Amino acid sequence: MTTPRNLTYPEPGIPGWMHLDSMHFLSGAVREARAERCIEIGSFFGRSAYAICTALAERSASTSLVCVDRWSQALTEAYLASPHMAEMFSWFDPSVRRSYAEACEGGSARDAFEHTMGSFAFMRDRIEMLQCDSEVLSQELPADRRFDFAFVDGDHTEAGVRRDVLTVLGHLDPNATVVLDDCFDRFPGVVRFVDELVDHAGVESVDRHRGLVRLVVQDPASLRAALRTTGSA
Repeated sequence: MTTPRNLTYPEPGIPGWMHLDSMHFLSGAVREARAERCIEIGSFFGRSAYAICTALAERSASTSLVCVDRWSQALTEAYLASPHMAEMFSWFDPSVRRSYAEACEGGSARDAFEHTMGSFAFMRDRIEMLQCDSEVLSQELPADRRFDFAFVDGDHTEAGVRRDVLTVLGHLDPNATVVLDDCFDRFPGVVRFVDELVDHAGVESVDRHRGLVRLVVQDPASLRAALRTTGSA
């Protein structure tokens, strides 16, 4: 098994919007949590999964990551030329678009993720793929399946991120670490929901980096109950 030895690794060449220093932040959060059983909502090409697995590989061969994504996007020239993608590319170095173009030469988003996973043994040996969204995730996971770390980067609407977090909270250990992505002005629903989260007792806001927010949740079950109440109000 190939094991990364330094969490400040070089650019892995996986398409995605997460800056390299944000990947280092995510890896460091997994390491500091001493996590062994991780889940992420929103995986796409596998850039964040790479970051999580680098830290897991430091611990033991039994560490694991469940990656949850619809992977329904067809990777076509029309997709790359869409207004949303054009705007996103405008924020980054031209090399990012080139990496997307290479990944989009054929197949689907799932094909691209499987290619990433197959390129790195320390990912391939740990990852379980679940092709769904959080609305049906609980049907895919046994009720007693537990995680000590969650990365949430799925639906960026306020209702969507609430749904993603509520689902994950139902499977978290006490004092689990939760990292949410894209908490900045472009996604006001994420910002509002994170503000609501950190107002709850038992939720510690540890630190932030770019749009990433790291929290420690003392009692996930109680937080889930409280959020379900406020969400239905």
